[in-house]
Amino acid sequence: MKEIYIRDAAQQENKVVSACFLVTAKQLKPKKNGEPYLDLTLSDCSGQITAKMWDNVAPASERFDVTTSSGPRAFSTATTGVFSSPSA
Repeated sequence: MKEIYIRDAAQQENKVVSACFLVTAKQLKPKKNGEPYLDLTLSDCSGQITAKMWDNVAPASERFDVTTSSGPRAFSTATTGVFSSPSA
């Protein structure tokens, strides 16, 4: 059984989590200094959340595939990160 759902992300704020989520959108964007970062949309049965990956982007960019199907061909991507609130 899945232990962490996106709907519970606020309760995990600033904690390191390791969970599986579906990557439903992926964009490679430039930081202010010109280096790339990944802008991801992660989804599960409880909702979706935007995620940013700032470091080690090149190897991870190819690792995260985008899936739009919710059928048996859909897959989850193991993700370890920290949930945090957007900056004001």
